Amino acid sequence: MIHFPPLRTKRLNVQLRELTIQQAIDLAATPLKKHETATQALLKFVVEESAGAASNPLAWTVEERMMAVAHYLSCVSEESADFSVGDARFTDFVLFGRDTAPDAVEAGLACGSDWHMHQVNGAQALAMEAVCTSRWDWVVADMAVRMRPTDETQPPPDAIEDPEAFGDWLTARMQDVRSLPESDFSELFVLMTMAADKARHLFSIDVDAEGYFAWAGKGGDQPVAARFPVSAAILDLTRSFCDQPPEQRRAPEPALQHPAAAGTRDADERGQGVS
Repeated sequence: MIHFPPLRTKRLNVQLRELTIQQAIDLAATPLKKHETATQALLKFVVEESAGAASNPLAWTVEERMMAVAHYLSCVSEESADFSVGDARFTDFVLFGRDTAPDAVEAGLACGSDWHMHQVNGAQALAMEAVCTSRWDWVVADMAVRMRPTDETQPPPDAIEDPEAFGDWLTARMQDVRSLPESDFSELFVLMTMAADKARHLFSIDVDAEGYFAWAGKGGDQPVAARFPVSAAILDLTRSFCDQPPEQRRAPEPALQHPAAAGTRDADERGQGVS
């Protein structure tokens, strides 16, 4: 049995436990590219106690959920708690001293309106994953959820309490974003990018064709981008018992060379990031 030290931030006070063999088998059946679905499944299995200000993992931000997964991986890693991720280490991705951020931050003026940038929680990210199949979809969904007019009179439905209503709201909001004139979209996207630092915590995140990932904080000509896949927590022996094609039994590498880091505009190409 593996010992897990508590994960504590200003909002979280979480005790994890090790997966059982049956839970690991069940988790291995999750589609490799459904990262938010896999994250929710893992957290459902391994969160033994959550006593912080945000106790429900569905209410945790994308970054907090990413940290919980990485914390689990660091505890089960055969290498070290500060496991390698390409040319970086796990701790190179962590924004120390920035473990929380406001639910919403003032973004500024764009397209004739004042805007606030909001955090994305786990329930919202799951709804986004259900409708996104490309990097463009994720960019649109991220903007739809995060960027809302300051004078908005009707907030979105609660994605935890009423996921169906939130899904309908998200679909409509994404269509609103897609219908923006190109110049307005560009103006709002720049505003969101500029406001991102005020909302940033734990990790510096971005989106690609599979959803959210994190950038390493270390410098260099080839910055490292990564996600910490749930499947990396499952032993090869356990994966060998699953009724899956051989290529799906292997744990995907916990790092990816993101196209932006490699200097290409093809958002779906991947390099090898883990040694």
